[in-house]
Amino acid sequence: MNNIAVVSGTTGVGKSSLAHNLAAMQAIRGQRVRGIGLDRQCTLSLWNGIDLDPDDGALYVGDVLQRKRRIKTGEVDDRGKPVKRPVHFADVEWQTPIPRYTLIPEARELEYDMLKIAQMGGCAEVLKTEVRDASPVDTNWFDTPGGANPLSLAALAAADWIIVVVCPTPKGVQIGETLQWIEEMQEDGKTQAELVGIVPNIVPAVREGGAYQDVMDQLNAPAEEGGYADMLLPAIRKQHYEITAFAMSRPLAAAFPRAEITADYEDLLKDLDRRGVTK
Repeated sequence: MNNIAVVSGTTGVGKSSLAHNLAAMQAIRGQRVRGIGLDRQCTLSLWNGIDLDPDDGALYVGDVLQRKRRIKTGEVDDRGKPVKRPVHFADVEWQTPIPRYTLIPEARELEYDMLKIAQMGGCAEVLKTEVRDASPVDTNWFDTPGGANPLSLAALAAADWIIVVVCPTPKGVQIGETLQWIEEMQEDGKTQAELVGIVPNIVPAVREGGAYQDVMDQLNAPAEEGGYADMLLPAIRKQHYEITAFAMSRPLAAAFPRAEITADYEDLLKDLDRRGVTK
């Protein structure tokens, strides 16, 4: 089993789309995969047509991480009240529209859960235990919030591999800070995960403006010139097909199999296969 954390230094760089489409492509070719949503924006869940409302009793990943006792055991205590046990992955896991691809969904309440999760501590251990005890899959994909968020750090602690996603804009490229907190976790023994590389994502066509190309040139520069050429993975182009596929709640491989952006994801998956990350 491979556990892959998809991280970035900021929001809005396409982490969820990357995790979802690669997971779906693995499932379509016959592997068993699980998406684990850890982002309050809920994009991974929405990609799969799942929009939960905890106020209506829906269970989600926040219940697991907070160790909430919400599952009735069928027993009663000495006061006649129902005995409940903590929520686990098996209680919240959904089957997505793609066979062999399941999801641990998020909810927008994760934004408010964050303070309590941080105060409780032990989130990383809970996540690692849940992954270990859940039904076996070939790959778990952790979709994380941007930056060194407690849930991002927990995902890194539970991961075997790390993929950093950047977008070629001044805001979307925060590689230095991201690599720094990953390296600090590795040095402190808080994660054993190996950094796979950096994916330039939502890369516009050159005609859309020189500023984008300047950032791409910076990324492609050698390390001695302040670039990351030796760490770059295949890039994903910016195309409207992805927005349309998201609105349809269908992965690109199913919605637009011949689109150029679908080929980009396929090239990235082949590269990850060669590295032993998604095999």
